[in-house]
Amino acid sequence: MNKQTEQKVRKIIQEEIESAMNEFGDQSPHDMAGNRSGNYLFTVDNDQEGIEKIKAVKDSFEGIFKLRLRGRHHDRKEVLGSKWQAGTQNDIPWKQAEKIAVYVVPAKAQI
Repeated sequence: MNKQTEQKVRKIIQEEIESAMNEFGDQSPHDMAGNRSGNYLFTVDNDQEGIEKIKAVKDSFEGIFKLRLRGRHHDRKEVLGSKWQAGTQNDIPWKQAEKIAVYVVPAKAQI
């Protein structure tokens, strides 16, 4: 996929995500996006409402895109305990996180 096509696809994806998020009537999916990769979509609280939002977005892209969930926590050392290591990224399992960052990746093409 060339850059121009990729940008168009990303714009369509973002519009679909915004549409799905608007159903829940809360924050823009652009919140906290300043330092994220191009695959970043949005961040939600790790609660029932946040999980429902993720499921709604996942359902709208089923078979086309997959979602990658990354846990975010203000005190990673507290969550990871003895597994915490200085100088590493120390990603938090999303089920233990305060917030969940959602990224999109293409599903494998089935030809």
